[in-house]
Formats: sequence, structure tokens, C-alpha cells
Amino acid sequence: MRLLALAATAQLVNGAVIVLVSTIGWQNAAMRSGSPGWWIGWYTRLDVGSRVALALAVVGGIVGSLWLASVRTAHRYEKREMSASAGGNHDWKLRKPGFWHGAIIVTRQRNLHVGAALAFAALSVALLPTQHAVWRVVEVSAAMIVLVVAFGATTTSAVDREHQLDDRDGDSRYRFRAVAGAGALVLAATAVGCFWMVDRTSQSSVAPALVNGTRVVLAIQSILLIGLVIMVWVLRRSDESQRASDWRPFLGGWLTPLVSLIAVLLGGLLSAATNLAVARLFGQPSGVHLPAERPTPSTLFVPDEAFAFAIGTVATLPALLIAGVVLWRTYGRKVHQFTEGDDQVRAWYPESKQAPGDAAGQVARAWAIASLTDSVDALVAIAGLAWTVGVTAVEAAALLALPQVAVLASVIDVLVTFGVGVSAVTAIVLVGMLRSTYANSGRRRAVGALWDVATFWPRATHPLAPPCYAEQAVPEIVDRVVLLTGERSDHHSQPATELWPPPAVNPSPVLITGYSQGSLIAPAVVAQLPPRTIDKVALLTLACPFRRLYGRAFPDYFSHEYAVELNELLMNGSAPEFVDKQATRLGRWRNVVRHTDYIGSWIFSPPNAPGQQLNRDAIDVACLDPPSLCPGPGGALAPIHYHSDWWQDPLTHVHAGRLIEQLKNS
Repeated sequence: MRLLALAATAQLVNGAVIVLVSTIGWQNAAMRSGSPGWWIGWYTRLDVGSRVALALAVVGGIVGSLWLASVRTAHRYEKREMSASAGGNHDWKLRKPGFWHGAIIVTRQRNLHVGAALAFAALSVALLPTQHAVWRVVEVSAAMIVLVVAFGATTTSAVDREHQLDDRDGDSRYRFRAVAGAGALVLAATAVGCFWMVDRTSQSSVAPALVNGTRVVLAIQSILLIGLVIMVWVLRRSDESQRASDWRPFLGGWLTPLVSLIAVLLGGLLSAATNLAVARLFGQPSGVHLPAERPTPSTLFVPDEAFAFAIGTVATLPALLIAGVVLWRTYGRKVHQFTEGDDQVRAWYPESKQAPGDAAGQVARAWAIASLTDSVDALVAIAGLAWTVGVTAVEAAALLALPQVAVLASVIDVLVTFGVGVSAVTAIVLVGMLRSTYANSGRRRAVGALWDVATFWPRATHPLAPPCYAEQAVPEIVDRVVLLTGERSDHHSQPATELWPPPAVNPSPVLITGYSQGSLIAPAVVAQLPPRTIDKVALLTLACPFRRLYGRAFPDYFSHEYAVELNELLMNGSAPEFVDKQATRLGRWRNVVRHTDYIGSWIFSPPNAPGQQLNRDAIDVACLDPPSLCPGPGGALAPIHYHSDWWQDPLTHVHAGRLIEQLKNS
């Protein structure tokens, strides 16, 4: 996965090189437009070496901006440490002291990624036509050395989050910095050398070194994906029999290759849309073997892969239609099951026979909608594989240089326009959604929830990704719980100031309540608490995706065994020596479940209706949504809340009160 992340960085930088160095610098795109504006006219009058040098410097600035953003976010998130720790050696990775503290690993990986990115950009330019062969050999050799070192270091345990200790004073920190420094030096030397080393007499049309870089990156990504598929296949054969049936991984364990494949496709589509849009701004884009139309003086050549990624999106349309039909049929079967089958609505609502109109049908449809989440993996797989087939078909046509391609030039142009248009519309919609969050609190909450899901995990493989908020949240909550329970010696909630003494904290038991994504932060907090502190803590989870989403998507971090261990921790205050996979004895943990929730679900066993709850001490407990089918004042039925409004639910306060009473009695 770390190598795929490094290849993703190369893909990003390659896209910038194609736009800035190849299209704008080498091919002088602004001059092709016929009337360059004042803001870029000066650039078109420079010779080719100067244009390429300035374009390469801008690429270096982009990489530097990513480096600066990663450094600043690491100081805010990864460097946050907690004053207490669970200690010991645990199988559950969320219990390891350094799981939520990855500053050293992120720093090392950042140096490798930045060094490789700068060296890759320099290598692309160093391969341009030149009359100084010695200069080319020196620059290419230096860039290749940096790339090989970065590639090799990425495979070592020194940048593996699970194996590397936080050694701040080790010499390795300087070795990793040397990779980034070497990459910067190579890029600077290449940019300076471009002013007189690039062949000024060469034809500024197609530069094979630039357009072939995209193909090389795609080939490396394909090889890494094939290796990942083989690895998953081997692991599935050795671990298949150990999975509980209700915790079986999404797609039988193939979700990791699928997500990695979609990441490659999205990265390629982003680069393709940018390349084609810029080429269209100044002229007419055309592939090397996939000409959109007969070349003219305004033709700008872009890699064939840009056409492949753009046209490949068309293949997702029939796949999405098929997925929609499958989803609709599944929805219909679920509605019939909940109205006529064993799991009937009337079993949960005895008053359903007296309910007005289609009240029971509304609940059944809400249940059916919530159940569709369990089928989303297959739908994503259909769309992702169809997209892959489309991209592969277009790329194969380019590689084989089929004569039919020239005949279909007009069709290719239409398909490319469609693919770029879809990307542009998607980007506009996303930007508009982000902009609307300032005025719409409901949409702000939805976007915030998506961001929380996307940034929950630490930056274990890609240091230039958005930071993990949990690396700040978990240590802060752990310290606060340790303070509130009285396990910290100072008993102060905040440091003293010159004018005010520190407010005292009266130690007491603590109820940790987690809703939705917070119901995953809460177990991570409990896992990091010392045993003495856990004895004074209870856990209430609402709309919890522990099993339904995270247990099936990330079984190495959220599994049935670790759920049992968490329950044992809340009973004993320490990890058990022997964990019974079927153990669900009484502990200080309640997981409240709704049938209408499309995110959260039960963890150990599906709960019965609240009126039929035989075991009052069960971990998974149900609440009705809506609470009743009987109309209220004015004849209006209670609304269905699905995944929202848990704090207003009366049963939430009932179960919270029971846990608080249990803490007091213990």
C-alpha cells in the first residue's frame, strides 16, 4: 500500500508536468491560441529552454506547497501526545500506545514522497532533446538514484507504522531528510540547466519523454495492483474460515484492491480532466495515437492515457443503470420481507393493525432503505470494474495503434467532451456544496460527517493526504477521561494563570457516549485508557457502524474478537488472558440500535423489539423509530429520524441513566 501511495504522488506530479511543462512550456500552448493575453504573452516570447525551466520551477512550487501543508498539519495532529496509556503489548492495534501518534512516520514518509516527486519531475525534463549528452546522463542518473532510494526506503520497516518505534534522536531522520534534499537539488539543477541545455532547434510538438511518463506511471500502478490482488488472494485462503458469518469482509476481502483501483482511476481522471481542459483553453487537444481530429497548428498533444481515463467514464453509465436496477429489486424484496415475512413490522408495533393509512408501509420502506447499505459494496464493485474495462479498452486501442481509431476521431472527441464535462460538473457540484455549508447548517453537518469518515484513519501510507483528526481527538479525550476520573495526580482541568487559580476537578465515574463516527472514537479512547481508569468508565454507543461498516471494511482493526475484548475491558478493566469469541457477558456497554438506521447496526446480536427485550443486560438494545404508529395531536404521525436525532430519543436517556446507575453501584 505504501508503494501505491508513492505511485499516487508520482501520478499527481506527472499530471502537473504534462500541463505545465509539456502543454504550456514545451508546446507553447499560449502562442497556439493565436492571441495570448497580456498576463502570459511575455512567457510565449521566451525560448523553449526558459519556458521549460520556469514551468519546472512551478511544479517544484506545487510539491513544496504540499510539503508545507503536511508539515503544518502534522504539528497540529500527529504530534499530539496523551499523558496516559494502556501500556503493555496488545494484539488489538487500537490499544497500542503509538497508534494515534505517527509524527515520526509521517515525517519520514513525507521526505521520501517529496524527494521522489521532485526527482520524477526532474527526470521528465532531463529526457527532453538536448545537444549536451553528458548533461542528460548526469541529470537522469541523479534523478534515478533518488527515485530508487525513495522506492527502496518505502518498502522498509523504518516507515511502517506498525513496526517502527518513535526514535526521535536516531540518525535515520537525517537520512530521510537527505532524500528530500537530494530531490530538491536535482530539480534545481535541472531547472537551471534548462536555460541553455534544452535543444532550441527541436520541434516543439510531441516530447516522448513527457507523454510516455504517464504510461510508465500507469504501468507501475497496474503492477502494484496485481501484486495486491495476489496478496489478498493468499490471505483469503489462510483466513477465510476464521471470520464470523455476520462479520464477513466486504466482497469477501476484495475491498482493498477495489478501493485502490478506484483511487488510481480517480487520480487518472483528475489528471486527464486538467490536461484536456487546459489544452482546450489554448487549442485543440489530441492524443499521440488517439487523434481527436486531423492535426492543425492549434493542436496540442496530450498523453493517450488522458483520453483513456476520460472516455472510460462513459462505461460507468450502463454499470450504474444495472446497479440501480439491482438496488431497486433488492429494495422491493426487503419491503415484502418486512411486511409479509418473519421480521414483520407488526411484531415491533403491536398497534400497527389500528394504525391509520399506510403507516406500517412507511416503516417497512424505511427499514428497506436502511438495509440497502449492506449491498453497497457490490454496487461499487460493478461501477469500478466497468470503469476499468473502459479505460483498458481505450488504452489497448492506443497501444495497438488500431487504424479504426482515426475513423472514429469525431466519436472520440464527443466521448472526451462528455468525460471532461462529467468531471467538471462533479467538481462544480462539490465546490458548490462546500460553499453552501456556510449558510446551511444541515448540509454543513452532512459534509462534516463525510469529512470525518474520510479522515478517521492515521496517515499510515500517504503523508500528503488530509490529516487524521482522531490523532488529536483520541489523546485529548483520553487525557480528559483520566483527569475526570481522578487518575491524574494534579486534579486540574487546565493550567493556572497569573490571575486565576486552576479550577479543581472532583473525581467521578465517566460515561462516554459516542454517536455515529463518535461511536468509533469512543472505543478507541477506551482501548487507550489505563486499567484503573477503565474501571470507572461506561460506554454508550448510538448509530454505531462498528460491525456493519468498519468491522467488514477494516477487520484488522474492528473485528468480532476485538469487540469481545472491548466488552471484557469494560467488565474487568484489563485485557483478558483468554477471549471467548462468543462471550457477551454483562459489562458497562450498551449499543442502541434502530431498524431505520442506514449507518449503525447491532454488534453482537440483532436485538428484539423493546417490548420483547428478554435480556435486560444485553449489549445491543433496540429503540423504535418512530416510537409509535399511533397519531399524535392533530392526527399527525411521528416522523422517522433514520440516522439522526438520537439525543432527543427517550430511550437514549433511559440507557444512559442505567449505565450511570451501574457506575455508581460499582
